[in-house]
Amino acid sequence: MSLQSALTGKAAALAEQGNAGSIVTQFGFDVDAVIAWIEAVRGRGIDLPIRVGVPGPAGVKRLASYARRFGVVPSAGIAKKYGFSLTNLLTTTGPDRFITDLAARADPSVHGTIRLHFYTFGGVRATAEWVRNFAS
Repeated sequence: MSLQSALTGKAAALAEQGNAGSIVTQFGFDVDAVIAWIEAVRGRGIDLPIRVGVPGPAGVKRLASYARRFGVVPSAGIAKKYGFSLTNLLTTTGPDRFITDLAARADPSVHGTIRLHFYTFGGVRATAEWVRNFAS
């Protein structure tokens, strides 16, 4: 069974039982890939809300380490789009550009309900402070 058919089956089972649900994703760095995946999900008739995983602010070295461990290896091009340099691993980066680009591209009439959830790789406090500052 493919991941796509498993997701379709789970969404159908939730609907048949009258249960609400949502989809929570792994974290990523590439808005193009996230939008394409959401469009594929919607194209299969799945209209559950989607919570896109976003790495909270963290050191570039730490982000790259988590990305390798979870199979979300950022290329130099993706790193540049996300706003960090793989050659300067001592800096800290946040998801500002990713979230701004995702918000600009997401169309509720096409992509449905999209929310975020944060991976606190740089710590809960740093992530919470970043979210508060970004929101204001």
